[in-house]
Amino acid sequence: MNMIRINQILIAGFLLVGILFVTTIPASASNNLDSFPQKQVTFSKEPISNEAVLYDRAKNGETDLFFDQSFMKNLTFNEELAKEFYINNYVTTEKIKEIKELGQKGDSAKEESYVTTIFTDLSPKSTTSSGSTYLEQPSKDSSVSVTCTLRVYYSYRTDLVYSGNIPVNWYSAKLDRVQSKWTINDSQISIRNGFVRGTAYGKKVTSFDPHKEGALITHRGTASGEYSLISNPNPGTNYNYYPNWNDWINVYPDATHVGGQADITIHRNPTGSSWNFSYPLKVNYNNFPN
Repeated sequence: MNMIRINQILIAGFLLVGILFVTTIPASASNNLDSFPQKQVTFSKEPISNEAVLYDRAKNGETDLFFDQSFMKNLTFNEELAKEFYINNYVTTEKIKEIKELGQKGDSAKEESYVTTIFTDLSPKSTTSSGSTYLEQPSKDSSVSVTCTLRVYYSYRTDLVYSGNIPVNWYSAKLDRVQSKWTINDSQISIRNGFVRGTAYGKKVTSFDPHKEGALITHRGTASGEYSLISNPNPGTNYNYYPNWNDWINVYPDATHVGGQADITIHRNPTGSSWNFSYPLKVNYNNFPN
């Protein structure tokens, strides 16, 4: 038997052993891996795009985050604006994604993504108000003149980690996007000088571990993604702010927050009167489910 023939027999033998080895692996081994992936999307939906539907949901108090009603307590408005307009706020939050992760030594994590929307309706007060500058407004007309819409997209993360043998839940959050729109229902109103920005304040997460945190950081949306509308912004158009920072923030300190802000100047054309409308929405540890 020559050497070529011997090599052919040896190669055939190795191939046969390999085939037998592969076919004898239990099917349950691969199934188990598929059943317990390290990272899995367990919930996902598109945010509501129909603003009328979203507005009704907010007005009726429908929400996926019960504590979002507390957002409205933190809304403060310019004193002159409050003097001339009735201000009504409605809020709703949609949960749009959930991701679960399995780590080593029993560690696990759940990441939830939300979008909170606040609608603010501005209706002019009667012209009989003392010192009113909102002239030429019929006293019986209290319909909405301007609706301001602010949407903040953010993620909330819960990590179950172990300190020795003791399980500890660790919470963090980050900002994903801010969107704003101004809708005008009064032909005598115009808007100017709009800003949409993201904000974040707190200790930067360097590791999802309660014993490790980074330095205090402050973001206020002054990066290149910010819209600075020096001329008149287009009513009814969505303006977005995408942060070029994507930091996770430790949730637990009282002042910590992620959020957004939309500013606009509202102008009354016949009288030349103007009002500044600053519109913040901050999400902190009081607003999240434990």
